[in-house]
Amino acid sequence: MAKKEFSFRGRNLEELQALSLEEFMELLPSRERRSFDRGFDDTKKKIIEKIEKKGKVKTHKRDMIVTPNM
Repeated sequence: MAKKEFSFRGRNLEELQALSLEEFMELLPSRERRSFDRGFDDTKKKIIEKIEKKGKVKTHKRDMIVTPNM
């Protein structure tokens, strides 16, 4: 059985990682776009900093939007 390739809205992972944040936001549903427009609170900013340092992070933030650069 062949391994299924990851895709999001018809784009594979490499194409998603090549997109800018604004282009990626156009692919998201309205709720996620609205969250990006409002900005991140302090806890979400800390999680983003941890991800940039370590790569993988365990978190309980269920409302955090996962972007391709994560």
